[in-house]
Amino acid sequence: MPAEANPDDKEKKPLDTTEAGRQLSFIGQFIDKYYLRQPKSLQTITFVVFVILFAYGFISILNGKYVLKGNVLAERETGPPVYAAFYGIRWGTEDFASNSKGEYYVALGFAEYARAVVSGSHVIKILQLDPKDHNLQEVFSSTISINRMDGEFEDVRIPYKASVEPPPTTPGAINRGHPDAWSLVPSAWASDASSAPGMYQLLVQGARLASGATKADASLALLADNQTLELRDHNISDLEAGHIPLGRDQNLGLGSHLYFPVPGNSLPIQGHIHVSAPASGFFQFSNYAEDFPLPTLQTVGQSMTLTGSRGSTLLIRLVIAQPLKLYRELNWEQQKDAWEAEFLNQGIQVRWIDAPLGPVAESNALWTGPQVPFDVVQRLLRAALDQKIPLKKIEYRYSFRSSQSLTEMQLGSSAVCTNAAPIPAEALGKAISAPSDDEFQKAISPFACKPSSPTHGRQRHH
Repeated sequence: MPAEANPDDKEKKPLDTTEAGRQLSFIGQFIDKYYLRQPKSLQTITFVVFVILFAYGFISILNGKYVLKGNVLAERETGPPVYAAFYGIRWGTEDFASNSKGEYYVALGFAEYARAVVSGSHVIKILQLDPKDHNLQEVFSSTISINRMDGEFEDVRIPYKASVEPPPTTPGAINRGHPDAWSLVPSAWASDASSAPGMYQLLVQGARLASGATKADASLALLADNQTLELRDHNISDLEAGHIPLGRDQNLGLGSHLYFPVPGNSLPIQGHIHVSAPASGFFQFSNYAEDFPLPTLQTVGQSMTLTGSRGSTLLIRLVIAQPLKLYRELNWEQQKDAWEAEFLNQGIQVRWIDAPLGPVAESNALWTGPQVPFDVVQRLLRAALDQKIPLKKIEYRYSFRSSQSLTEMQLGSSAVCTNAAPIPAEALGKAISAPSDDEFQKAISPFACKPSSPTHGRQRHH
């Protein structure tokens, strides 16, 4: 009796030994030999896995990074250009840097990479660390062409004298425009009051996401006074900060350099902060978005915790837009953190600046511009009193020769006050509690620390 036929035998196909079969690729032969001989159920599973892998690869192409390379050269007064080493490269809102050979690499997403290659050019900004205030300052901007075949930019040449020059280091090198002839280093922070967006800035000092992706490249915007204001960064020439990497269920401190310029001069600010992030990861298909309403009670200098619509939190602080220029004087490294924290508690940002002859003198004098209100000066005095800064002179409504800002504020050293006694704490307390401008001026007028002879009125403090 013949053996019973196996139904599965009908599904099996003999190996193709024809000329056409031999010409199949390795993958084609593998499929012809193994895939087509599998049961239907296993073929279905294999096909689904293949589709998933194909989709993952396609998404990876779209979400991946593409790198373009370039070189930065710095021209000199004489001779050939040299490598522009360790410069900042600003592409839109993304930051990169050149290496010791002037090479830089820009990593872009697929969409931005495609736009750059199609257009054939892009604008980049060159940033350099300013030795005066240790922040990145923009020194050059250029539209550069892209070699599409090689995936490289044309060389960028920074013109001679476009870079930030170091401060004077030779003995006696001073700026005669400064009060008491100590050096005032012009800074990008001192802007014309007429061009300022408002009296206040909103610092974003911390964040914690309660939902969304494990890691998100978040963008923050302030929606207030019918305007949408992008987050900016004091440390990079007040340019737009771009995205901020945030993690879910992770408290992150953001320092005191990220801020929103607040429109208008009145409080409270009405509006909200909008946080958004694009979808990331294979299993996340929707963008992240969350709103953080601003509180109705807003106190300058006080930290505020905002709770978002999805349970996340932001730590913010309302401060005065004009910073205090504070020179790195004697023992500043030991005092730096405490001084910054206390001035921030009073709603005052600090911008440290190198003294031209080094940190060898005490901080003993305060200068404030013609349009700095007395109540703002009172905040400065509270911080100085708390930190035991030995103030010996307060120049209120001072007209600076070396700054166009009417709201300039500086704390440093005055040579004519070197041997004077510090202002008593009781006198500072009286000035701090003065209810009016006239009473404030009366309280500080005895402490002008004038020189005994007009011939000694403009001496160096070093």
